[in-house]
Amino acid sequence: MKTLYPFQVAGVKEIVQRFTNARGVILADEMGLGKTVQVAHALSSRKMSGKRVLVVAPGSVTYSWAEELENAGVVATVYPEVSTITVVSYSMLAHVGDLEVDVIVLDEAHFVKERKSERTRWVIALAFRNPEAFLILVTGTPITARPADLWPMLYMLDPQRWGPWKHGWLNYARRYCGGKEVYIAARTKILDTRGASNLEELSAELSPWLVRRLKRDVLPDLPVKTRQVVVMSATGGEAAELRHWNEFAPLEDLEKIPELMLARHMTALRKADRACEHVLQTLDSQEFLVVFAVHLDVLRKLNAKLSRKVSTVVVTASMTPQERHEAAQRFQAGECRVFLSTIKVAGTGVTLTRADMMQFAELEWNPSDMNQAEDRIHRIGQRHPVLYQYIVTEGSTDAHVARMLSKKQNVIDTILEE
Repeated sequence: MKTLYPFQVAGVKEIVQRFTNARGVILADEMGLGKTVQVAHALSSRKMSGKRVLVVAPGSVTYSWAEELENAGVVATVYPEVSTITVVSYSMLAHVGDLEVDVIVLDEAHFVKERKSERTRWVIALAFRNPEAFLILVTGTPITARPADLWPMLYMLDPQRWGPWKHGWLNYARRYCGGKEVYIAARTKILDTRGASNLEELSAELSPWLVRRLKRDVLPDLPVKTRQVVVMSATGGEAAELRHWNEFAPLEDLEKIPELMLARHMTALRKADRACEHVLQTLDSQEFLVVFAVHLDVLRKLNAKLSRKVSTVVVTASMTPQERHEAAQRFQAGECRVFLSTIKVAGTGVTLTRADMMQFAELEWNPSDMNQAEDRIHRIGQRHPVLYQYIVTEGSTDAHVARMLSKKQNVIDTILEE
């Protein structure tokens, strides 16, 4: 068994204590503080041992969960094999049927932030089929961008407090999401819930469920983070293309989001070759490196050029969970110098502390996605200061995204740290 840090021991005790007198808990320690380890040891405790448990996790980390549970002294299987403790991916949750359990663990619980998504519907259904089950919601980023993200988690934990799903959501949206009716077309009216309101009150609603520790508080000796923006000048036709995209409306305009997403994609494809040159220059003085993209074609373009010069490993959504796990293990073992993936695929649940430097060829829209990805290398096991570089093109949507990320992070900090 691993030796736990004192704050992890406290986290295990908190989970076990709440198991006896509460509906659930949100374990929201900052990324990299070993939330999986704490849950695994809680499940191996005397009070929770022998309970029927379903762990729902991203497909990329189902085998990591089984391994961590085994390290804690309990036996777990990965679905379709079912046992006392079963680990299943979100994508396979619909196939587990009417499984009755005593404990439901949702890893990366912010994955259920979208009210209307099929994933959220299956998770809500699971919780309501097991009304007496203890819920352990595990996420380093309970709010990915705005207060609306919290609604499904709060509702699962206390449906009586929030009322019927639809009616409760409307009340929540108007109270905490700055909800207001807007027109997005001549006759199409929607409730705009992208805002934030009454944040101190929302923080008070969240607080009883939340267990959250920050690295700066519990691991003051953990190496520091440094962020750099690497600005590349637009060249040739790219400058004209950027002027074209900049004619579109700002990010806040709902009707222009598709065009802005396309602009970001096109900019990333344009700068991929120059980004590769920067990566290769970095490798002259850096032994190992993690490189993230957003789009698959950008990732492939990066790898096509880099793999001619250095050893790489690539993780994509088409790989099985076992293949993704093995790829990360190869990088951790030092068998290749560059780990490449997209933020959505490998930005959570993976440890990549072999590297102490990470480069982003593209930026994601949500600060939580960026924070999650960053903490693949800034977590327990890291012994060196870590450096992040954001490779952006001057005058592109990257700059808009960076400003938006900063604004959203301020809202998140107000709710979680109040």
